Amino acid sequence: MTETPAVPPPAPVKTALKMVVVIPVLLIAYIMICGALGLTTMYTGFFFVLYWGAVRHAAPDQFLPALVGSIAGLGLAWLATLMAPQGTPGLIVVIGLILLALFLDMVRWVPLVFNTAFMLFLTVGGIPPVAEKGNFGEMILTLLVAAGFFGGIIAGYRWVQARRAPAGAAV
Repeated sequence: MTETPAVPPPAPVKTALKMVVVIPVLLIAYIMICGALGLTTMYTGFFFVLYWGAVRHAAPDQFLPALVGSIAGLGLAWLATLMAPQGTPGLIVVIGLILLALFLDMVRWVPLVFNTAFMLFLTVGGIPPVAEKGNFGEMILTLLVAAGFFGGIIAGYRWVQARRAPAGAAV
C-alpha cells in the first residue's frame, strides 16, 4: 500500500501576510468600487462574502446557490415590506410564502434558491430598521457587485494556482 504524501500546511508567515495585507486591500477595493457606484448598503456584499467564503469555503459549486439564494431571500424580505401596508391579507400572503420557503428548504426540492443563504438574507432583510429604511434594490445591486468582485478574484486566484500546479496534481 502506497501512502500519498500529506500536503504541508501553509506557512504561518504566508497566512499572516494574506490576512494582514491582501484581505484588507481587497475589502478596501470593494468599498471604493461601491463608493464610486454610489452604493451605501455594502453590508449585503459583506454578508454574501462571509457566507460563501466562511460557511461554503468559497467552493465554486456553491457560488451560484449562495448568490441565487441570497437574492431570493432579499427579494422575499422586500416583498414582505411591500405587503405590510396591506394589513392582514398581506400578512397572510407573506407568512404563507415564508412557510413555503421553509418547507422547500427543509425538503431540498429547489436547493439552488431555497437554502441557508436564502434564510440568512431573508433574516437580514427582515430586521426592522433594514426593512423600514432599507433600499432593497440597492442591497441586491451591492450584493451582485460583491459577488462579481470577490467571485472574480477567487476564480482568478484558482486559475493561476491551477496553471502553476504540476501536471496531474490536485489543486
